[in-house]
Amino acid sequence: MCDALAPAKERFPSVQRLLAVLDQRVAAALRDRAFFRQFNETHNEACAAVELLRAPAVATIDYEPAVSGSDKRLDFKVQLADAQQGWVEVKTINPTDQDDWDKYQAPCEKGRFPKNVNVILVEGMMGGEIYHDDYASRTKLIEHVMETEARLAACQMNPETAPCTLAIAASPLKLRKDALEDFTFFYRTGRHSQWDEFRDMETHAIAQQQIRLARTIAKFAYLGRATYEVWPREVDWDVRFPTAWIVES
Repeated sequence: MCDALAPAKERFPSVQRLLAVLDQRVAAALRDRAFFRQFNETHNEACAAVELLRAPAVATIDYEPAVSGSDKRLDFKVQLADAQQGWVEVKTINPTDQDDWDKYQAPCEKGRFPKNVNVILVEGMMGGEIYHDDYASRTKLIEHVMETEARLAACQMNPETAPCTLAIAASPLKLRKDALEDFTFFYRTGRHSQWDEFRDMETHAIAQQQIRLARTIAKFAYLGRATYEVWPREVDWDVRFPTAWIVES
Protein backbone atom coordinates (compact mmCIF):
# COMPACT_ATOMS: atom_id res chain seq x y z
CA MET A 1 0.00 0.00 0.00
CA CYS A 2 2.84 2.38 0.86
CA ASP A 3 4.64 1.50 -2.37
CA ALA A 4 1.52 2.39 -4.34
CA LEU A 5 0.76 5.66 -2.56
CA ALA A 6 4.01 7.23 -1.34
CA PRO A 7 5.41 8.05 -4.83
CA ALA A 8 2.21 9.95 -5.68
CA LYS A 9 2.91 12.94 -3.42
CA GLU A 10 2.87 15.41 -6.33
CA ARG A 11 -0.74 14.49 -7.16
CA PHE A 12 -1.55 13.60 -3.55
CA PRO A 13 0.20 16.14 -1.28
CA SER A 14 -1.53 14.85 1.88
CA VAL A 15 -0.62 11.21 1.22
CA GLN A 16 1.53 10.97 4.35
CA ARG A 17 -1.45 11.95 6.48
CA LEU A 18 -3.44 9.00 5.15
CA LEU A 19 -0.49 6.63 5.53
CA ALA A 20 0.04 7.81 9.12
CA VAL A 21 -3.59 7.04 9.96
CA LEU A 22 -3.24 3.64 8.28
CA ASP A 23 -0.11 2.88 10.32
CA GLN A 24 -1.91 3.81 13.54
CA ARG A 25 -4.87 1.59 12.68
CA VAL A 26 -2.55 -1.31 11.78
CA ALA A 27 -0.75 -1.02 15.12
CA ALA A 28 -4.03 -0.85 17.06
CA ALA A 29 -5.49 -3.88 15.25
CA LEU A 30 -2.33 -5.91 15.90
CA ARG A 31 -2.57 -5.11 19.61
CA ASP A 32 -6.28 -5.80 19.87
CA ARG A 33 -8.54 -7.37 17.25
CA ALA A 34 -11.38 -5.17 18.50
CA PHE A 35 -9.79 -2.39 16.43
CA PHE A 36 -9.83 -4.39 13.20
CA ARG A 37 -13.01 -2.71 11.97
CA GLN A 38 -11.39 0.74 12.11
CA PHE A 39 -8.33 -0.59 10.32
CA ASN A 40 -10.54 -2.14 7.63
CA GLU A 41 -12.27 1.20 7.05
CA THR A 42 -8.96 3.05 6.64
CA HIS A 43 -7.68 0.25 4.41
CA ASN A 44 -10.66 0.88 2.14
CA GLU A 45 -9.96 4.61 2.11
CA ALA A 46 -6.39 3.84 0.99
CA CYS A 47 -7.72 1.52 -1.74
CA ALA A 48 -10.00 4.32 -2.94
CA ALA A 49 -7.02 6.70 -3.06
CA VAL A 50 -5.03 4.24 -5.17
CA GLU A 51 -7.93 3.78 -7.59
CA LEU A 52 -8.46 7.55 -7.88
CA LEU A 53 -4.79 8.07 -8.69
CA ARG A 54 -5.03 5.43 -11.41
CA ALA A 55 -7.70 7.48 -13.19
CA PRO A 56 -6.17 9.72 -15.89
CA ALA A 57 -8.98 12.25 -15.42
CA VAL A 58 -7.94 12.90 -11.81
CA ALA A 59 -5.34 15.66 -11.45
CA THR A 60 -4.97 15.77 -7.65
CA ILE A 61 -6.59 14.44 -4.50
CA ASP A 62 -6.51 15.67 -0.91
CA TYR A 63 -7.25 13.56 2.18
CA GLU A 64 -9.79 14.96 4.66
CA PRO A 65 -9.11 18.64 3.96
CA ALA A 66 -10.61 21.21 6.30
CA VAL A 67 -13.89 22.70 5.09
CA SER A 68 -14.51 26.39 5.69
CA GLY A 69 -17.31 27.03 8.17
CA SER A 70 -17.67 23.43 9.35
CA ASP A 71 -15.89 20.96 11.59
CA LYS A 72 -17.10 18.11 9.38
CA ARG A 73 -14.86 16.61 6.73
CA LEU A 74 -15.19 14.39 3.68
CA ASP A 75 -12.62 11.75 2.84
CA PHE A 76 -11.24 13.08 -0.45
CA LYS A 77 -11.33 16.34 -2.36
CA VAL A 78 -10.78 15.52 -6.02
CA GLN A 79 -9.54 17.96 -8.66
CA LEU A 80 -10.07 16.74 -12.20
CA ALA A 81 -7.84 17.48 -15.17
CA ASP A 82 -10.55 19.72 -16.66
CA ALA A 83 -10.50 21.87 -13.47
CA GLN A 84 -13.78 20.47 -12.15
CA GLN A 85 -13.90 19.69 -8.45
CA GLY A 86 -15.62 16.90 -6.59
CA TRP A 87 -15.66 14.94 -3.36
CA VAL A 88 -15.46 11.25 -2.50
CA GLU A 89 -16.74 9.78 0.74
CA VAL A 90 -15.74 6.16 1.42
CA LYS A 91 -18.00 3.98 3.56
CA THR A 92 -17.41 0.36 4.52
CA ILE A 93 -20.13 -2.27 4.79
CA ASN A 94 -19.04 -5.40 6.61
CA PRO A 95 -21.87 -7.12 8.55
CA THR A 96 -20.82 -9.46 11.33
CA ASP A 97 -21.33 -13.16 10.64
CA GLN A 98 -24.73 -14.14 11.96
CA ASP A 99 -27.36 -16.78 11.27
CA ASP A 100 -30.70 -15.01 10.76
CA TRP A 101 -32.72 -17.96 9.50
CA ASP A 102 -35.71 -17.01 11.67
CA LYS A 103 -35.63 -13.47 10.29
CA TYR A 104 -35.65 -14.86 6.75
CA GLN A 105 -38.61 -17.13 7.48
CA ALA A 106 -40.71 -14.29 8.93
CA PRO A 107 -40.98 -12.18 5.73
CA CYS A 108 -41.53 -15.36 3.72
CA GLU A 109 -44.47 -16.37 5.92
CA LYS A 110 -45.90 -12.84 6.11
CA GLY A 111 -45.56 -12.13 2.38
CA ARG A 112 -43.12 -9.25 2.72
CA PHE A 113 -41.15 -10.20 -0.37
CA PRO A 114 -42.61 -9.05 -3.73
CA LYS A 115 -44.73 -11.74 -5.36
CA ASN A 116 -42.71 -11.62 -8.57
CA VAL A 117 -39.39 -12.19 -6.78
CA ASN A 118 -38.37 -15.57 -5.38
CA VAL A 119 -35.86 -15.40 -2.53
CA ILE A 120 -34.84 -19.03 -2.05
CA LEU A 121 -32.38 -19.88 0.70
CA VAL A 122 -31.65 -23.21 2.38
CA GLU A 123 -31.23 -23.73 6.10
CA GLY A 124 -27.98 -25.48 6.90
CA MET A 125 -26.39 -24.20 3.68
CA MET A 126 -25.67 -20.69 5.00
CA GLY A 127 -29.18 -19.53 4.13
CA GLY A 128 -29.53 -17.62 7.40
CA GLU A 129 -26.07 -16.07 7.06
CA ILE A 130 -26.72 -14.98 3.48
CA TYR A 131 -30.01 -13.36 4.46
CA HIS A 132 -28.35 -11.53 7.35
CA ASP A 133 -25.63 -10.14 5.07
CA ASP A 134 -28.13 -9.03 2.41
CA TYR A 135 -30.57 -7.39 4.81
CA ALA A 136 -27.94 -5.82 7.09
CA SER A 137 -26.05 -4.43 4.09
CA ARG A 138 -29.19 -2.84 2.66
CA THR A 139 -30.01 -1.27 6.03
CA LYS A 140 -26.47 0.04 6.32
CA LEU A 141 -26.70 1.62 2.89
CA ILE A 142 -29.55 3.83 4.07
CA GLU A 143 -27.57 4.77 7.18
CA HIS A 144 -24.46 5.66 5.16
CA VAL A 145 -26.51 7.72 2.72
CA MET A 146 -28.22 9.68 5.49
CA GLU A 147 -24.89 10.30 7.24
CA THR A 148 -23.24 11.45 4.00
CA GLU A 149 -26.14 13.73 3.11
CA ALA A 150 -25.97 15.28 6.58
CA ARG A 151 -22.22 15.79 6.19
CA LEU A 152 -22.72 17.46 2.80
CA ALA A 153 -25.33 19.77 4.29
CA ALA A 154 -23.06 20.67 7.24
CA CYS A 155 -20.22 21.44 4.82
CA GLN A 156 -22.64 23.48 2.67
CA MET A 157 -21.65 21.56 -0.43
CA ASN A 158 -23.38 22.50 -3.67
CA PRO A 159 -24.16 19.24 -5.50
CA GLU A 160 -24.04 21.10 -8.82
CA THR A 161 -20.57 22.65 -8.45
CA ALA A 162 -18.98 20.13 -6.06
CA PRO A 163 -20.63 16.74 -6.68
CA CYS A 164 -20.01 13.95 -4.19
CA THR A 165 -19.48 10.29 -4.97
CA LEU A 166 -20.32 7.85 -2.19
CA ALA A 167 -17.93 4.92 -2.56
CA ILE A 168 -19.21 1.76 -0.92
CA ALA A 169 -16.46 -0.68 0.02
CA ALA A 170 -17.55 -4.21 0.83
CA SER A 171 -16.63 -7.82 0.40
CA PRO A 172 -18.53 -9.23 -2.61
CA LEU A 173 -19.60 -12.03 -0.25
CA LYS A 174 -21.31 -9.47 1.99
CA LEU A 175 -22.62 -6.99 -0.57
CA ARG A 176 -22.75 -7.75 -4.28
CA LYS A 177 -22.54 -4.97 -6.82
CA ASP A 178 -26.01 -5.79 -8.18
CA ALA A 179 -27.44 -5.12 -4.70
CA LEU A 180 -25.90 -1.64 -4.81
CA GLU A 181 -27.34 -1.23 -8.30
CA ASP A 182 -30.82 -1.90 -6.89
CA PHE A 183 -30.36 0.73 -4.22
CA THR A 184 -28.83 3.22 -6.65
CA PHE A 185 -31.89 2.91 -8.88
CA PHE A 186 -34.16 3.69 -5.94
CA TYR A 187 -31.99 6.61 -4.79
CA ARG A 188 -31.92 8.21 -8.23
CA THR A 189 -35.51 7.66 -9.28
CA GLY A 190 -37.43 7.59 -6.01
CA ARG A 191 -39.00 4.25 -6.88
CA HIS A 192 -37.87 0.66 -6.60
CA SER A 193 -37.20 -1.74 -9.42
CA GLN A 194 -39.67 -4.57 -9.75
CA TRP A 195 -36.74 -6.98 -9.33
CA ASP A 196 -35.69 -5.52 -5.97
CA GLU A 197 -36.46 -8.13 -3.30
CA PHE A 198 -36.28 -5.54 -0.51
CA ARG A 199 -38.53 -2.94 -2.13
CA ASP A 200 -41.60 -3.56 0.03
CA MET A 201 -39.70 -3.83 3.30
CA GLU A 202 -37.61 -0.75 2.53
CA THR A 203 -40.66 1.31 1.55
CA HIS A 204 -42.32 0.32 4.83
CA ALA A 205 -39.21 1.13 6.90
CA ILE A 206 -38.72 4.53 5.25
CA ALA A 207 -42.35 5.47 5.91
CA GLN A 208 -42.31 4.13 9.47
CA GLN A 209 -39.07 5.93 10.37
CA GLN A 210 -40.09 9.05 8.43
CA ILE A 211 -36.82 9.04 6.51
CA ARG A 212 -36.36 11.95 4.11
CA LEU A 213 -33.61 11.59 1.54
CA ALA A 214 -32.13 14.82 0.19
CA ARG A 215 -30.67 12.99 -2.81
CA THR A 216 -27.63 15.27 -2.86
CA ILE A 217 -25.20 12.41 -3.62
CA ALA A 218 -24.25 12.60 -7.28
CA LYS A 219 -22.88 9.09 -7.82
CA PHE A 220 -22.29 5.78 -6.14
CA ALA A 221 -19.10 3.74 -6.51
CA TYR A 222 -18.38 0.12 -5.64
CA LEU A 223 -15.10 -1.23 -4.28
CA GLY A 224 -15.47 -4.99 -3.98
CA ARG A 225 -12.66 -6.22 -1.74
CA ALA A 226 -12.64 -9.40 0.33
CA THR A 227 -11.79 -8.49 3.91
CA TYR A 228 -8.41 -10.22 4.03
CA GLU A 229 -7.26 -9.20 0.56
CA VAL A 230 -5.15 -6.12 -0.13
CA TRP A 231 -6.73 -4.86 -3.34
CA PRO A 232 -10.33 -4.70 -4.62
CA ARG A 233 -11.48 -7.41 -6.99
CA GLU A 234 -13.97 -5.09 -8.67
CA VAL A 235 -14.10 -1.31 -8.98
CA ASP A 236 -16.88 0.75 -10.55
CA TRP A 237 -16.88 4.53 -10.07
CA ASP A 238 -20.34 5.05 -11.54
CA VAL A 239 -22.73 2.32 -10.43
CA ARG A 240 -25.94 2.38 -12.42
CA PHE A 241 -28.91 0.08 -12.66
CA PRO A 242 -28.59 -1.88 -15.95
CA THR A 243 -31.03 -0.27 -18.38
CA ALA A 244 -31.95 -3.67 -19.83
CA TRP A 245 -33.48 -4.60 -16.47
CA ILE A 246 -35.44 -1.42 -15.80
CA VAL A 247 -39.16 -2.12 -15.60
CA GLU A 248 -41.66 0.56 -14.65
CA SER A 249 -43.46 -0.17 -11.40
